[in-house]
Amino acid sequence: MLLRRAWLLQQTMTYHRKKKAEIAERKELSSLEGVRISKQLNYAIMVMQRLMRE
Repeated sequence: MLLRRAWLLQQTMTYHRKKKAEIAERKELSSLEGVRISKQLNYAIMVMQRLMRE
């Protein structure tokens, strides 16, 4: 009984550790996506300003 409880606790800890890693990875990806979109917006603004000057 004690072994089963220890095994269950170990499985739960492993599951939560993996979940935390997945969430961290997802946050990192979304922040990288934000940087990419920001660069695209900056480029679009620059092109619009250039076109307005012409």
